[in-house]
Amino acid sequence: MLSAYDASRDRRYLECTIRSGDWYIQNSTLDGAIYYHTTRNGKHLSFDFCTSAVGCAVIMWTDLWIRLKEERYLEAVEKGLGFLLGAQLGPDMEDRNLRGVFFERLNPTDGTETPGFHVRDIATIFAVQAILKLLESSKDREFYYFGYPRKF
Repeated sequence: MLSAYDASRDRRYLECTIRSGDWYIQNSTLDGAIYYHTTRNGKHLSFDFCTSAVGCAVIMWTDLWIRLKEERYLEAVEKGLGFLLGAQLGPDMEDRNLRGVFFERLNPTDGTETPGFHVRDIATIFAVQAILKLLESSKDREFYYFGYPRKF
């Protein structure tokens, strides 16, 4: 929608993006999660969050923040960034092929204490794109995620 707006300067495209960005803000959780299936009243399943959707939302919120300079988008970006970084598997993963990836969602519990991560490349792709968009647009800015300032 923003590309269509840039090409045409037709405000309907910008307004559509604003409505979408605001919908994602209203339907994200306190920790920044966005869910695959969100009902009209904002309810969702416990194990149904979608990391790739958070990455897409952060890209959109960053674009809206750049264009409109409205704090609500920056706050959403910071919350989404915290969620994304929390969904990244660390360097201490036993399987070295999983180090650094972003998992898409948690699998429902299977009766053991082992967390089940559903790994999809789309989660990593959108998370990396979101972080790059953020870095490109905000040189030397401190962002707050997990409640602490971090120079990103």
